Amino acid sequence: MAMAAKTNKFLLLFCSICLFIPLALSAVQNTSILDSLMISGKENYERGRSDHAIFILLRAQELAENLQDIDKIISINKLLAEIYENQEDYKSANIYLKKIQTIQDGLSLLQLEQIHYYEQDETRPLKHQTYIERLELAKRNQLILFVIIISALLLILFILIFLKSKHSEKRMQLVIDEQTKDLKETNLKLEHEIKEKAESEEKFRTIYENAPVMINAFDENGKCLLWNKECENQLGWSKEELNNSEDPLFLIYPNIKDKDQVLKWIKIADGKFNENIATAKDGSIKIQMWSNYRLAPSFCLCVGYDITDQKKSENDLKESKERYKQLINNSPSLILEIDSETYEIISCNPAMAKSLNSTIKDVVGKNIRELLPKDIFMRRLEIVRKALAENKT
Repeated sequence: MAMAAKTNKFLLLFCSICLFIPLALSAVQNTSILDSLMISGKENYERGRSDHAIFILLRAQELAENLQDIDKIISINKLLAEIYENQEDYKSANIYLKKIQTIQDGLSLLQLEQIHYYEQDETRPLKHQTYIERLELAKRNQLILFVIIISALLLILFILIFLKSKHSEKRMQLVIDEQTKDLKETNLKLEHEIKEKAESEEKFRTIYENAPVMINAFDENGKCLLWNKECENQLGWSKEELNNSEDPLFLIYPNIKDKDQVLKWIKIADGKFNENIATAKDGSIKIQMWSNYRLAPSFCLCVGYDITDQKKSENDLKESKERYKQLINNSPSLILEIDSETYEIISCNPAMAKSLNSTIKDVVGKNIRELLPKDIFMRRLEIVRKALAENKT
């Protein structure tokens, strides 16, 4: 607003200057023209071209009266009187001499402050209607008119500036109101987004803390950033205990190769599950599957689950199968395993292969009906069906 006020004052001053400059230039220009006309008239008179000189001087006299230049009016009248005297036109010369006398008398009366006289009854003073007074009156009227015009222009300019200022204030207020409205809408939107984000974070935290899988995060230097309850349940370490260590990963992966491999997987973060061998706080060995996901340049989320029991069961089953296989192979009894629907031989022990005068390789894959006589096959089949039925019950 202060800048607008300064701008308005500058415009007012500038317009005032623009109004006065043309008037001043016009006055200077008219004075210059008057001087030129007087010089030209005098030169024409001296060269003997009196008529032409009179024409020029009459134009100069008119311009001098408009400018109200008394000295030049007297000079022009003197020159005109002189020209008419040389032409022996004494009547015309006398007219201009009287004009000069009238002007000089008027000047004398003004100097003596005797500018009025009395009528015959000597009761009412009247202004001395001289040529000088008429010039002064015209000058005063022109000045009053000039002041009125300037005042009107300045008033109009002031009104325009005032209206423009009001319009600018109104536009500024509209802009402010619109921006305020936009800011309020933006704030509401941000508040809504913040609320949704907070709710999402709360949901994530709930899932993260109570998930049945291990969730943690380590940076590329091995510092623990996240460590949920399942991690603590499986490995025994708390997040604080890990970060109190100079090398948190070393507590979980004391084997340097295992630790380096884990850091490599964290850096790659390809989302694939890899088998890790970790050491719990109580010293027990844990076999786990871990997958790493890069969520930010310096943040990798790790998701894992423990397969220690599964691995133990697989190993136990494998050992059981090996013992069963050894028992079958070393048994002197004839043992044969067939498909109950297709009667295809799945496996047999060496004793059975020997009884068939063949090898295990040749026996496996054949149909039992091809190796046994039909009556023997039917008796054996009946025994098998009976055994299966009893086993189901």
